[in-house]
Amino acid sequence: MHWRQWLFGCIGILALGWAVGQVGASSHDEEHVELLGGRFAPKGTKPKYALDTPFKIKHIRLELKVEPKKRLIDGQALLTMAATGKAIEHVVLHAAELRIKEVWVGKKKVKWQGVGQELHIELGASMAPGKAFVVRVVYSASPRTGMYFVLPGKAYPKRPVMVFTQGETETNRFWFPSWDKPNMRFTSETLFTVRKPLMVVTNGKLLSKKEKDGWITYHHKMKYNHVNYLVAVAIGEFKAFEQSWNKIPIRSYVPPHRFEQAKRSFENTADMMKFFSEKIGFTYPYSKYDQVTVYNFVAGGMENITATILTMATLHDAQAHLDERSDGLVAHELAHQWFGDLLTCKNWSHIWLNESFATYFDKLYVEHKWGQQEFDSQRRRMLHWHWYSRYQRAIQTNRYEFPGDMFDSHSYPKGAAVLHMIRNILGDKLWWKAINHYVTTHAHGLVETSDFRKSLELVSGKNWLPFFDQWIRRPGQPVLKFSWKYNRKTKMVVATLRQTQKLLYRFDSVLVVSNDKKERKVVNISVNKKVQTVTIPYPTRPSLVEFDPREVILKKVKVKKSWQEWLFQLQHGSAMLSQARAAKKLGDFPNRPKVTQALVATLFNEKLHHTLRGDAARGLGKLARDADCAALLKGLKEVKESKVRSVVAGELGHCADAKPLKALAEAMRKDPSYHVRNAAVGSIAKLRDKTSFGLMEEAYKQTQRLGRTRIAALSGMMALEDKRVLKYLKESMKPGKQRRVRTFSMPSYARMVAFFRDDKKDKEDMLLLLPFLKDPDPFVQGSAVSALGVLGDARAVPHLRRFAAQAPTKSTGKRVKRAIKMIYRQGKQSKRLRKLGKDLREIKKAQRKLRKKFEKLERKKTQQKQEKK
Repeated sequence: MHWRQWLFGCIGILALGWAVGQVGASSHDEEHVELLGGRFAPKGTKPKYALDTPFKIKHIRLELKVEPKKRLIDGQALLTMAATGKAIEHVVLHAAELRIKEVWVGKKKVKWQGVGQELHIELGASMAPGKAFVVRVVYSASPRTGMYFVLPGKAYPKRPVMVFTQGETETNRFWFPSWDKPNMRFTSETLFTVRKPLMVVTNGKLLSKKEKDGWITYHHKMKYNHVNYLVAVAIGEFKAFEQSWNKIPIRSYVPPHRFEQAKRSFENTADMMKFFSEKIGFTYPYSKYDQVTVYNFVAGGMENITATILTMATLHDAQAHLDERSDGLVAHELAHQWFGDLLTCKNWSHIWLNESFATYFDKLYVEHKWGQQEFDSQRRRMLHWHWYSRYQRAIQTNRYEFPGDMFDSHSYPKGAAVLHMIRNILGDKLWWKAINHYVTTHAHGLVETSDFRKSLELVSGKNWLPFFDQWIRRPGQPVLKFSWKYNRKTKMVVATLRQTQKLLYRFDSVLVVSNDKKERKVVNISVNKKVQTVTIPYPTRPSLVEFDPREVILKKVKVKKSWQEWLFQLQHGSAMLSQARAAKKLGDFPNRPKVTQALVATLFNEKLHHTLRGDAARGLGKLARDADCAALLKGLKEVKESKVRSVVAGELGHCADAKPLKALAEAMRKDPSYHVRNAAVGSIAKLRDKTSFGLMEEAYKQTQRLGRTRIAALSGMMALEDKRVLKYLKESMKPGKQRRVRTFSMPSYARMVAFFRDDKKDKEDMLLLLPFLKDPDPFVQGSAVSALGVLGDARAVPHLRRFAAQAPTKSTGKRVKRAIKMIYRQGKQSKRLRKLGKDLREIKKAQRKLRKKFEKLERKKTQQKQEKK
């Protein structure tokens, strides 16, 4: 799954589940909790293990009529199963909020009982191991999660009818009974009945379509087994953009009025399937591949087997295509068809085997399609999410509160960065050999981290356990300081690496030494000490020493260099990322004409990669002297690459003396790139001109994909600290506005209210936000929770508790708990402020008394002097 998750203010609550560790888990997990101080998993969090499976589901058949306008499903589930180790007389399935009508085992009606989110069924006889029997559950449901209904209404009259599901991690139980855990695989079959002209996109091969009395039944069947959370359906009116590869049909379903955008967004899907099939060495195994975009999807995308569901944001117009592509998301979900579907992590503690692999493999497709520099650029950008993480944890751990907590930056970019290190150690030939062995050995099965490690060991002959213990089962990463000096007597370069984190990391890397003749010497180094010194024979003082120039090692590093060396690195560095790092760093060295000249030359060199040129613009923005700002102003008009021009527009906000307002306003109105327009809006706000707010109002009126320009305008108004922003934020929260605009506006409104008010809280602000807790969109609900937390009004606490108690999943309570903590924290701060205010008033009162006494004494003293005279 690609998790652009739950809320834009505080992302991350969608999935549920449990996890299991492997041999030796205990000591590492204890270390994990101790190191993190309970920030990821609260102190005392117990390890979670996979449930026992006393029976095995072999096949599940769902026969369901779906009535979107009633938010209703009705029908039956038939589960073919058998006992595993011992004879059984009852089974426990996962079923949440289903209205069970009756349960049958074979031709016999049996007793059943609903217990929480479980369905306990008496089989009526002892079932011997291996003996197949069929359980039939007749039921109806109005799911509050797991299945979502998107309907037109007063606020969105043109929105088409849609139904979609999202099962990961454990929410499919809200619309059919089954084993809703990832440690059981079975085949599936679905018969969905819907009213014409609605159509069904779901897992497996379409066997038949039957029409009767205005209803149509779609019958699909999955030949290969899979886990429960991959069962999915999307219902609506769609038009398919059709492709194929190796005689496998590839259909991308979109609303008919968005069809032209489908061609742009999905054009490379067939090439991706070819690339993954050939490089992995395991051809895409299924009979078809569908992609479908839906309104109000609850994630970025979900890799349901043969039927990926995607956010409508996947589709974009030609103007948006200047800055962004959907290739990353599309490749991510397609890669999951191998890593996540063909092979599925046995439990949530190993979710990185799904998500890190899909994240890295979508970057591998970028490398194949767009080259190494774009691959390196996207790897660096990928890690930004991880560097802003609020905590550190082991990539593979079984200590957490909710499985959804595992879907974070450690399971996505950090794990992908570790995979890149593994590939770098092995080399491409052994890397792909190991991937092939891992996939072919465990195809159509469940995997744990040790399975991948064993494949690496088999093809390389190397013991990978120390590597996995250090990078996969330990939190954190190296935090380094790098410096070097040249010893003229010994003719040696002396490079020093200092590890500042608590635990020692051992790794291999490279140093690249260059001279003014652009000659390079690459030196392999092994780092195994907290302070590592490396000596390199070199005839003269080098112009540049680079450590890990392509940023292969997952690390944070501070580098001490002169501006001359950074300048040489910008112009002659051995890798684009190394040059880009120098470009930004040169912004710390003002009043050096050579620096400005080099950065300007880089900015205007259209042959260079946009990442390097963008960082050159950032360097100029940090310097912000006359020549630097003049270059940025020129760049806003003359740079052709929109990705670079958007950085230029953003940096002009530091150039108030250059008077860039007119140029920025022009860019805001007319630039062909949405990103440039949005960056210009942000810079106009930074300039804090008397006309800035009016320009924000003008930008607010622009209609743009996903509402990003409107959000940029609202952000600018907030930065200007102008109370008029409250009117716009109130307006932007209302139903009918774009989802992203609404979810941005709620916590933003709360922040602005808190900024402008004194200690007294206005109940009206809380009452304005409360109705959004009942909004049908879960993103909006979550945004309202965050906003109430930011607002800090204790009167909202009972409403928040009620919301959490009525929520279908327990993980919602975690978010509410954070919001309530924020409210109480603000209350305590207010009390402290009131106490400080009272103390201050007492001090001032005492000062006044002392001053009066002092003045009285002074008058008396003066009077005595006069009397003496």
